[in-house]
Amino acid sequence: MKRRSPGIVRAGGTVVLVVLLTACSSFLNPTYDIDDLSAKRDLSQSYFEDSLTVFFFEYPNPYPDKEVLWFAAFAEGEIEMRIHNMENDSLVAIYRFRHQEAPVYPIAYRADESVPVKCVVHVNNRPKCAKQMPWMYPLPVPQWGTEYSVEEVH
Repeated sequence: MKRRSPGIVRAGGTVVLVVLLTACSSFLNPTYDIDDLSAKRDLSQSYFEDSLTVFFFEYPNPYPDKEVLWFAAFAEGEIEMRIHNMENDSLVAIYRFRHQEAPVYPIAYRADESVPVKCVVHVNNRPKCAKQMPWMYPLPVPQWGTEYSVEEVH
């Protein structure tokens, strides 16, 4: 039986490590190119206006304990996401985002499948796009760079 050289095993291990680091880096630092993000648009969303610069998109989620909602906002101005209960169309929460240089906004959450909601992204108080999904319990992850406050509306 022929034994491999330790150098070959290390080289193979290095390749695997580089591939894993690249994959993790692309998740933690997704592309900010509008064309790349547009190619990942969530096809289930609806648009009110400005579908070119504000949209939800799909990105792989490596976290088994949480869901991640992604949207891009290349438009300038104050950004909010308003959450409406789909059963009675009432406004139940407003996410207010702090200004950030990156146009990508990831939001970690836990879902409650029993309550359907509509998430509507607003820029400068104008609705841009909407997505239907289960109720979201936000899980802030400051190291992702997305800072927001949540106001519950009763």
